[in-house]
Amino acid sequence: YIIRPYSITTFERHLQMAIETTGIDEVELEQLAAANELVAQGRFDEALQDFTEIVEEENESLTWFNKGMDYLHHQKYGKAIIAFNKAVALNSMYAEAYKGMAHAYKGKGDIANYQAFLDKSAEILALQDRLAELRELFAEILDANPNAINPYNSLGIDLRKKGDYPGAMHAYAQALALTPKDENLRYNIAKACIFAKDYAQAIEHLEVALTIRDPFPEAAQLLAKLRAKQYDQLASPAKTVANDAGQASLAMDV
Repeated sequence: YIIRPYSITTFERHLQMAIETTGIDEVELEQLAAANELVAQGRFDEALQDFTEIVEEENESLTWFNKGMDYLHHQKYGKAIIAFNKAVALNSMYAEAYKGMAHAYKGKGDIANYQAFLDKSAEILALQDRLAELRELFAEILDANPNAINPYNSLGIDLRKKGDYPGAMHAYAQALALTPKDENLRYNIAKACIFAKDYAQAIEHLEVALTIRDPFPEAAQLLAKLRAKQYDQLASPAKTVANDAGQASLAMDV
């Protein structure tokens, strides 16, 4: 509106269009509600069929996101906003559908798929930065698997590797709200601080990591280099893996 001063009537029309596109198709909403009701009734196979139909077009949200980026590139801001809103709305629906699928699998006694689909839902909530909802869901995830990886931690690793250090730091800050006593998370934050050349903060996080778990060879090695101001050796620290390999190694930015 500021860039292109529409008339009030045109502005109202654009606002109404934006509002209408922030929602999900009513048919899909009804199907989601019906599938959740089937879970409550113990009709798990029928529920899974409905949930699967909802998420089978898994890349649709990505399609809308890419459309938004294209509109943005061509300075079609109104269409870009509509496309991004649609992508967000679809991802929100997928998060709910995956959570519903998890509960259906739990009802069938399939714990592996129960955990897998809870994780899928959590990944979307982390991407959308919906901390309050993710906090509740992650509590359920931890009940099922105490060694589960914090989804914000995984997001932070991915963003750091893509060179988005501010994005990684934000994801890690949210991760701390979920798992403040995770030494691997502290190590990862230190890595992001190093790439952002904030060495003082990196030292602080590594010191905390070592108070949580000692020995922690990777953290100790990195901390020693920082204290010695060997900054030229920090970009590619040794790719070692934590002693308790497996899930812990997946949670480390190596």
